[in-house]
Amino acid sequence: MNKTKHQLGFFLRGMILISGTTLLVAGPSEAALSVTASTTADDMAAALLGPGVKLVAGSATYTGAADASGFFTGDTTIFGNPSGVDGVLFTSGSVTNALPPNNSTSATLSNGAAGSAYLSSLIGGAQTFNASTLSFKITVDPDVSAVEWTYVFGSEEYNEYVNSSFNDVFALSLDGTNLALIPGTSTPVSINNVNNGNPVGSGTISNPAFYRNNSPGSNAGGVPGPYETQYDGLTTVMKSVATGLKPGVEYNLIFAVADTSDTVLDSGVFLKGGSVKQAEEEAPAPLPLLGAGAALAWSRRLRSRISSKRFQMA
Repeated sequence: MNKTKHQLGFFLRGMILISGTTLLVAGPSEAALSVTASTTADDMAAALLGPGVKLVAGSATYTGAADASGFFTGDTTIFGNPSGVDGVLFTSGSVTNALPPNNSTSATLSNGAAGSAYLSSLIGGAQTFNASTLSFKITVDPDVSAVEWTYVFGSEEYNEYVNSSFNDVFALSLDGTNLALIPGTSTPVSINNVNNGNPVGSGTISNPAFYRNNSPGSNAGGVPGPYETQYDGLTTVMKSVATGLKPGVEYNLIFAVADTSDTVLDSGVFLKGGSVKQAEEEAPAPLPLLGAGAALAWSRRLRSRISSKRFQMA
């Protein structure tokens, strides 16, 4: 499937990219998502950290294009919080292409950055391009044995290129173990692994419970999506959990996203600010690293045991 002609038409309609600035766009609702491009790794890492977790000084590095990553503020629809959510955004193009309104099915910037061998390894060795990668080390407080973070993945590859080779991918990993997984599985989150088919509602459909359609194009019947971002599809709000952590040990986090098989149609990962923190429910150490689904199953079992003990005591 060739996207070149499709992209040329989009460029002729005119795409405005603003580099290193903050652009505020208000959608039809009260949302007011804004973005600021940044390559300052320390600032991005610090914005992600919450209680129970400390940044190892001098460990943060960023690799990618100048406009590809940075900060977002004022989101009220992507994370579903009307009070507004701020955080860090990593993209395979430009942060400004994540802004609303969703008036195109093909927002893109080929930013010239190299791909990622690590991301390629997650999708069967397919070639990646335009990678954005933030890496930093953390330590945990003495009473912390589990850390979590909250994110949403979105892309312009939806819905027209679902089940194609343009399987844009990202990773949120701790010490090389990717924890951006379909809940309850070891399958990485990507275009082909989370969707509602192509066209929407038909063909091969993968994990639709974790997908939100936001396309204004023909695949959605021309009805604009409800989420204040240019991306045509989004995951639900997802959480990763890493357990079995020990104080005094340095752990390496890598957050990365890239285009797959070509350099067009942006994808991005919104990471909630302050969400890299002590997990809400601690696990008895040591436990293996868990994806969100496995961690949820563990927490349910824990609550069941606690409830059972309370019943027996009564």
